[in-house]
Amino acid sequence: MLNSKRLTPHRPNFDRIGGFDQVGLQTDEDWRSLSSLDPKLWAVLSCPTSAMAISADASALLDTDNDSRICVNEVVSAVQWRFGIIILLMFVFFWQWFVVSENWLTRANSAHFL
Repeated sequence: MLNSKRLTPHRPNFDRIGGFDQVGLQTDEDWRSLSSLDPKLWAVLSCPTSAMAISADASALLDTDNDSRICVNEVVSAVQWRFGIIILLMFVFFWQWFVVSENWLTRANSAHFL
């Protein structure tokens, strides 16, 4: 059966900070929908990798094309990679839990019938 609710894209919340509106990235859905955000709404389209509040190693990881600038597409790619890793880790965790549970149940049932 089809869901009668209309699927609508996530609408980010905006906060007025420093005299202009900025996207509030507060929930997972805010972060996931970052790729659909119009680049015109970004405060900056790129920034230098040096003199930032993050470590040089972290900024080097974000700068995938090694041009000493972090651009919108590199930030979006990093966020999508993060969610991919989380999903992978959840799958591994639940798979291990399932295997352990199955082994435990098999041993328990075998011991019961002995």
